[in-house]
Amino acid sequence: MTCPYCGERQYQTQKSKTKNTLLTPIVLLPLLLMSIFNIPRAILLSLFPVLFVIVLLIYPFLVKLSSKEEYIDFSKGKQ
Repeated sequence: MTCPYCGERQYQTQKSKTKNTLLTPIVLLPLLLMSIFNIPRAILLSLFPVLFVIVLLIYPFLVKLSSKEEYIDFSKGKQ
């Protein structure tokens, strides 16, 4: 993404990517509830769009941008 003010490319930070990855299971939560509890399918199916909208509303607040592209450094723990 390019910044509209300075014209420099902006990248999502690694920490931000990790936080946003944790949002995906929230949308799939009704499937877990259906397998554990005896909840009517109509209620569970109506939860999908509601949770999807909630995730879309939360997403912009979790995104942090940086002018440097970051990658996961898997070699940090190894010595």
